Amino acid sequence: MMQDQYGRKLNYLRISLTDRCNLQCRYCMPEEGICTIKQQDYLTFDEILRLVRIMAGQGIRKLRLTGGEPFVRKGVPRLVQQLCAVEGIEEVDITTNGVASRDIDWKQLVEYGLHGVNISLDALDPIIYQQITGVDGLEQVMQTIQDALAVGLRVKINCVPVCGINEQEIISVAQLARNYPIDVRFIELMPIGTGARWKGVDSRQVMDRLESVFGPLEPAGSANCSEEAVGPAICYRPEGFVGRVGSISPMTHPFCASCNRLRLTADGKLKTCLYYDEVLDLRELLRNGATDAVIEKRIVEAVYDKPDRHRFQEANKEMSEPTGDGSEQKYARNHKKMVQIGG
Repeated sequence: MMQDQYGRKLNYLRISLTDRCNLQCRYCMPEEGICTIKQQDYLTFDEILRLVRIMAGQGIRKLRLTGGEPFVRKGVPRLVQQLCAVEGIEEVDITTNGVASRDIDWKQLVEYGLHGVNISLDALDPIIYQQITGVDGLEQVMQTIQDALAVGLRVKINCVPVCGINEQEIISVAQLARNYPIDVRFIELMPIGTGARWKGVDSRQVMDRLESVFGPLEPAGSANCSEEAVGPAICYRPEGFVGRVGSISPMTHPFCASCNRLRLTADGKLKTCLYYDEVLDLRELLRNGATDAVIEKRIVEAVYDKPDRHRFQEANKEMSEPTGDGSEQKYARNHKKMVQIGG
């Protein structure tokens, strides 16, 4: 299994299929939009499969397909089927906003091997939902939740509370877990791209609100929502709830010390940490004839150099860190929008 210089084992790869999205969430997509990747610069599905096979040989066991909105790209169900068949891959999940999945056959995806779906949902009030996303899509999102539950998928709701936008929706979104076997996770806003213009609601404030309405919150089940060996979410089951509520706190309680994830952007850049600009250009290696052995070696080297933690709390845009040999490693802060990196 791949391991970095701090002893963390990397077994989780998040794969962005596209930087395009059918929503324009205010804290994610700038009003002026983004300069999207040219079609020819996207990794093809065959290239994604090749990289996953290489990385599975080095210990990657879990995959998550993200975007943008992954279902904006055609052929995703077939890709899910192929990824689930890769030797060594134990779990494939997908994150969606639930609006673009109107014609998705969830039963077929389960048959292919899909384990779970994360659905982004920041409000249950239709007006507030439209103000956040720019579309009238709440009804379709709720239908997607029902469809995914009906075929036995593990369903999680991702809600990002933002001051002045949807903080009044925390309780109503949490109520979904009262009636359905889902995990509702409130995620602290990270100051990436457009997100830096807004102030998020920290997880302690969220938990205080939940406790004031639902009573004392005690950790439920395993240490995290998803029953994974390592994960950032802490979950609770209030009295009378079928599902659970929880928080992911990258700002107030960073989980860098146990980070087990890598990110692959839609144009083939491997990111070992969300915060930094440093990437390994795997598309260039693929299209310049590099062998699997060469690509594997470069990935292992990049993983070894994974930074110890993010620096979102620091104001400096560039900093130096000491290395073991007495020199300094420069880390440049990430300047991409979240939609360009992958959720």
